[in-house]
Amino acid sequence: MSGILSRRACAVALATLCCAGRPASAQEPAAAPVRELLADPEALTRWIATHSHDALAEAARVAQAQAAYGASRLRPNPQVSASLGGIPAGATNPPGLGWGDTVNYGASVSQLFEVGKRQPRSAAARLRVTAEQRTFSSTLLGAIGDAREAMARVLYAKTRRAALTDSLDLSHQVLELQRVRFDRGDLSGVDFDRLQLDAQMLESDVTQATADLEDALATCAGVLGAPCDASNGDLSTVEGLLAPTTGTLPPGWDAHLAERPDLQALDAAQQAAAQDAVLAAKRRVPDPVVSLGFTRDRFVISGNNPKTLALGVTIPLPVFDRGQQDAARALAAQRELRETAAAVTTRARSDAEGLQRRQVALGTALQTLEQGALTRADSILTTTADAVNQGELSTTDLLLARRGRTDVTLKVMDLQLQLFLVQNELRQLQGIDAPAVERIQGATWPTP
Repeated sequence: MSGILSRRACAVALATLCCAGRPASAQEPAAAPVRELLADPEALTRWIATHSHDALAEAARVAQAQAAYGASRLRPNPQVSASLGGIPAGATNPPGLGWGDTVNYGASVSQLFEVGKRQPRSAAARLRVTAEQRTFSSTLLGAIGDAREAMARVLYAKTRRAALTDSLDLSHQVLELQRVRFDRGDLSGVDFDRLQLDAQMLESDVTQATADLEDALATCAGVLGAPCDASNGDLSTVEGLLAPTTGTLPPGWDAHLAERPDLQALDAAQQAAAQDAVLAAKRRVPDPVVSLGFTRDRFVISGNNPKTLALGVTIPLPVFDRGQQDAARALAAQRELRETAAAVTTRARSDAEGLQRRQVALGTALQTLEQGALTRADSILTTTADAVNQGELSTTDLLLARRGRTDVTLKVMDLQLQLFLVQNELRQLQGIDAPAVERIQGATWPTP
């Protein structure tokens, strides 16, 4: 799918997509390019819309709501009935009459005419289509956020393992260099044992990091619906996506909360519940059933007319069930949806404020480490290694310097990931990806 699809074309495409489902299992799914999807919101949206089971299921629910709307506009079916009577079951009057002399048969057509009910029922169904469409958009936005987090964790785990592997390689190099000194008697056995122990600890860290990477890849594959290819990406991709941290949220950001798809879905559901209440109240007005019948009577010897028509009207009396309980239930559902929307809005405001404070704290800590601690740790490690090689410092000093440098590097990675995850949550709260969803997947659906 490329470019901006027309709204009706998007609806048709998604309906086809939800019916067609995935390719045959025998066909190997294409790997998801993590770096490209993470950097391109519209490409990620297209991928999620065509690979996410949740998105495909929601598209099917939209198609169901559209079919229900179409059904709500149909008129009740007419009913046809047939009858056969006048069959003699004993002596006839006058005597000796046969079946053909007394039998009568007929047919009638009945039609129910609704009074004031079709419009509110159709309006409620149409609003539920809108609610499902907006829920589809909200599902896509949630899946996009989950995918972005899963891919970021893959790149983080990959880069962390690479850093630990580099540290292990450096440890082995130092160990081999110090082995020469140990063989010459210039290094004590205790110091050499410390170097070996440190290398073994690093080997354990690399093994754990490898397991973490495999777990992150499995999670990513589950979210994106395909194996995740992170071969050409690392944590620098995530770092390049970090937005500048500011002390406050953008002015007036909460004024756009009502435009979030999930809140729009709740609003449409509220209006549908109100129409349900109107429909229930309309049940006080009875719906007449008009019937027209034709009778062919063979018992003309008695003076009956051979062909007659009959016109009838049936009117149910709304004495007991006047829709009062259904109306009360619909109004209660409307109140529930209104309070749910208010709760979602309140939580969004408080969550955004908390995430903003956390973003500032993480950004400050990351800037401090990147601008000072990381450079200082590199300098200390280089100086210490030279001093150890010249016999001016012990291997303990080298171990401490190298471990300190590794710890700072890993801490920077942790802060970069945490800052990205916080900004990802803020992105979802503010609905920043909603325009991409509307452009790519036609979240603005055609009016039924």
